[in-house]
Amino acid sequence: MPEDKNMTQIKPGENCCALYLPAYTPAAMLSPIPMSKKILRGKAMADYDDQPVDPGAGQPVAYFMPCEPFENTTLASDIYHIKNWRLFTSETEAKLAQVRLAKTAIRAYESEIAALRVLS
Repeated sequence: MPEDKNMTQIKPGENCCALYLPAYTPAAMLSPIPMSKKILRGKAMADYDDQPVDPGAGQPVAYFMPCEPFENTTLASDIYHIKNWRLFTSETEAKLAQVRLAKTAIRAYESEIAALRVLS
């Protein structure tokens, strides 16, 4: 899914809502992570240590630090690297994106099922 324009508006240290992108792939159906399709609240962070950010340094958002981490994970887990997340400034934006992601995933599942039918 293309990067949303609001992604560039969220700066390190800001509160945000987030979606875990790998949850919307066929592979996630085989090994789902608890809470993976939930909209999580947390902060966009430049590093794991939650260090104060110098606004002039241009530090990019590198991690999503949820208020409520996934079960059996720590905040130092690679799962919280920004490449796995889409961040939003509001829950409404996150819900709209969640619908788009789900529809895209459903189309992918349907394509995979159709390809399997051709093979059998």
